[in-house]
Amino acid sequence: MTTEPESTDITNRSGGANLNPQGDINIEGDVVGRDKITHIHYDSVQPPVTGQQQFSDERRLVYTRLWEMLEEVHVKVRTDSLGRRAFDELLTEVNAFRLKNSLHLDKSHSALAGR
Repeated sequence: MTTEPESTDITNRSGGANLNPQGDINIEGDVVGRDKITHIHYDSVQPPVTGQQQFSDERRLVYTRLWEMLEEVHVKVRTDSLGRRAFDELLTEVNAFRLKNSLHLDKSHSALAGR
């Protein structure tokens, strides 16, 4: 008994690409079909990132990570029976993060996170 292979007709499929450039992007190509050739050209220019914008983006990431760390500590303190050593290790991790990222943290927020 022989079986025929499934059809490999792809005329009704669409393709795509997810592009996440960190700068400018140029896309060019030719589309060929029957007796017609079409040339496609697309340029996308990203505006330059300013120092202030970069600092704001980095600051947002630092605050997001600090919040996640504090939530993790809170959940562990509430749900686990932590010994003194485990608790001290969690605080050391948070404090080290605060020190490494002090440029992006408001002093009052940093002090509050250390309580």
